[in-house]
Amino acid sequence: MVAKVGSKSLWDNGSICGKKFNITCTGETNKYLLHPCTGKYVVVKIVDYCPECYDDATTFHLHEKAFETISLLYAFDVKIDYVQIK
Repeated sequence: MVAKVGSKSLWDNGSICGKKFNITCTGETNKYLLHPCTGKYVVVKIVDYCPECYDDATTFHLHEKAFETISLLYAFDVKIDYVQIK
């Protein structure tokens, strides 16, 4: 699966492009949806930068299928942990 980086500092002029990350949902960002996480993880490859992703407010912009793997799709935005895979 693929993803875009929403963080300008993490994008670092494209140095992260092509790298893989293990991403897990850790919780909600919306107080009305208390348990959005599925308990699963997803591995994504960074393919682009997402300038419309609010500059550092969004770490990763996941493809819909990747997001649906870690969270309820209608959650829209969740807290995550991520680890680069070497």
